[in-house]
Amino acid sequence: MALKRERPNRPRTVGQVPHDSLMRVDRRVKEILARREAALQQARRAAELLKRAATGRPVPAAPDGGRPMASSVEIHRAAHDAFNERDWERMRSLMAETIAYSDRPRGLELGSFDEFLGWLKEWTTGMSDARADDPDYLEAGEFSVCRFNGRGTNDGLMGPAQATTGKRMDMPFCEILRVQNGRVTSGEIFYDQLTMLAQVGLAEAPVPA
Repeated sequence: MALKRERPNRPRTVGQVPHDSLMRVDRRVKEILARREAALQQARRAAELLKRAATGRPVPAAPDGGRPMASSVEIHRAAHDAFNERDWERMRSLMAETIAYSDRPRGLELGSFDEFLGWLKEWTTGMSDARADDPDYLEAGEFSVCRFNGRGTNDGLMGPAQATTGKRMDMPFCEILRVQNGRVTSGEIFYDQLTMLAQVGLAEAPVPA
């Protein structure tokens, strides 16, 4: 009986790859290249907008004829200006309706613009002259980080005791905002809550060790 000779298994060569597999790979490569080109165009446009803003030249309209997209820092600065001016409608135009915002020291999680606005108004109720002053912004793509001084006089109900002391707060805060499609979609703020309450006379200042 003749023995059947088995052919050794050999790896496929490129010429043996099915045509449909090659087509899928080709489409995938084209998709990746298209996304890369779109990202490069956005980066070039962002660089041009920042350059024009720095030199005071007018910013061109967006390609679709709409308003140019503001940077995360520009949105962040506009939000602080809106707070200082108590322009709540302007604030609403800068925020997503479903903004997720965290007050880290108090453990507060806000899940909508209305909740966020209520939180802002708690500050202005307790300190009618509350301001975000001396801001220092740092842009990181769609994120903006700002270190600023929070200032105000406790002339309204504030703190766990809901008291009014007439004393003044002046201390550093740090806020991080994320901007997507021209609106703030999330944020968080950090500050020393004990120092704040001590400054306005609603808590005892910590004794140095």
